[in-house]
This record gives sequence, structure tokens and C-alpha cells, in this order.
Amino acid sequence: MHYQTSSKYDLTTVYEQCSGPGGLKLAEFMAGKMGLAAGARLVDIGIHWGYQTCFLAKEYGVNIVAVDPGNQQVDRLMRNAVSFGVVDQVIGVRSRLPDRLLPTDCFDFAFCANPLEMIRGSP
Repeated sequence: MHYQTSSKYDLTTVYEQCSGPGGLKLAEFMAGKMGLAAGARLVDIGIHWGYQTCFLAKEYGVNIVAVDPGNQQVDRLMRNAVSFGVVDQVIGVRSRLPDRLLPTDCFDFAFCANPLEMIRGSP
């Protein structure tokens, strides 16, 4: 598969900002498989620094609610949203799953590049 959009981004920045394997290429691959299109509503669970979140908002024109348990992650996400020019398309929510802060019927797609850290074990 040829990754045209993700290849425009500086790889040093991508490696610094993206957690786990795949980075923007994984996000682009998953976006293609989902059929993301402008105006779609996406929930992103486990955002790390939100770089992939902002990439999806910018390149696909989707509106994203990004969920992560960490204040630093949500803060970094919003700084990245400003840098990407997508602050009007991205909302950062600090929450742990399975907290039920979001209605289940309000999203068209879900993206989870790093979800395991978001799941709580039994108390």
C-alpha cells in the first residue's frame, strides 16, 4: 500500500509524537479501511500525544472526541490541534474507560491505536 498523505510529515516529529508501531501510516491505513470522510464523527481512545488524532482531523476532515486518562496527554493533544489548525474539530476528554461519559450512538467511527492502557482491571 502506498501512503501518500502520511509521507508529507517529518518522520522525526512523527516518531517523537506517536506511540506504538505504525504512527501515521497506521492511522492512514485504518482511515482508508473505515472509509473516513469529511464531517464524520470519530472517537479516538488512548490518544498518547494526539498527533494521530490531529492528523486524522486535518487530512480527512473528521470531527474527533479524543479520550485519554492523562491530563498531559489531553493538554498535548490540544497544543497539537492548534499547530495542525484543527482546534475546531478536536475535543479532548480526560476519562478512563469504561467510564460512560459519551453516548454510544453519537459516533460514526472509533479509532484505537493504543487502547490497552485505557482499560481498568477489577478493583
